[in-house]
Amino acid sequence: MFNFKIKLARREYHVSEPVHLHWKKFLIWGIVGFAAGFALWFFLFSPTFAIKSVSVASTNLVDAKELQKFILKEAKGKNYFLISLNDLENKIWAKFPKVAQIEFKKNFPSGLYAKLVPLDLALLWQTGGLNYLLNSDGKVVGQIEAPPTPTATPTAIPTATVAPTQNETQISAPTETPEQEEIPAVTATSTFTSTITPTPLPIPIIDAKTAARLKISQVTDEANVPVEFGKRVVSPEFIKFIKRLNEILPARLKINPSSYSITETTFDLKANTDKWAIYFDTTRDADAQVDVLGRAMQHPAFVVYEYVDLRVEGKVYYK
Repeated sequence: MFNFKIKLARREYHVSEPVHLHWKKFLIWGIVGFAAGFALWFFLFSPTFAIKSVSVASTNLVDAKELQKFILKEAKGKNYFLISLNDLENKIWAKFPKVAQIEFKKNFPSGLYAKLVPLDLALLWQTGGLNYLLNSDGKVVGQIEAPPTPTATPTAIPTATVAPTQNETQISAPTETPEQEEIPAVTATSTFTSTITPTPLPIPIIDAKTAARLKISQVTDEANVPVEFGKRVVSPEFIKFIKRLNEILPARLKINPSSYSITETTFDLKANTDKWAIYFDTTRDADAQVDVLGRAMQHPAFVVYEYVDLRVEGKVYYK
């Protein structure tokens, strides 16, 4: 016979404890959430931090009151923390193209201060019938809105020769010249041989009247080589050379340069003056060349009708 045993499993039942809602935690999180929301609204959307006032530093490029009115119109009501100064700057440039650079400063909690950075303008560069502005580094930083009053077309620069021509007189500078303080040699840029595809110049665009007030020297490129915004046209030394001529020609010889011109290279520079044209070598010291001219002007036979050529060291050729 078979003996069967049946084992019954006993199920145990557990009674769970009653659930208690932690209302204090919900209260704390609620307060934190409300405080965070209120802080977000207060700093980003409340009138407290909305731009209400704008001040502009005086400038001779644009009307300060007109600029202030425009900025206030564009910025008023915008949040102190969220306002995009880059977008505001672009709008100002579109409205006032004479402005080169703008510095903004926020005045807590709802003010804005704008300052126009003056243009660094060293030369007015004429090429291809267009008029550009170069800074002291020799780079294109702007364009003249209207061409200035046309001047007499400069003549071509004659080739400097050691021996004078039949219609040209030579005066050799005396060898016993007093020793002068040495000035670093001027290094001119290389000749213009590459072709640059002209592109539309971005702002700033300066009107001719404003450019005239700046009293910057004018240089005409007779080769009419196109230039490009932001690219270097001449070296800083070339600009310093012209600046030095503007200082010493009137002071030492009572000669006032009105404009300058080049042909194929910046090594040869023609100065148009109130007397006659003067040709310089920009790779040599400007003071030394002016001193040679000064000694030549004291010579009884020195009578000039057209030009003076100082590009051969120690020599003065004139016609």
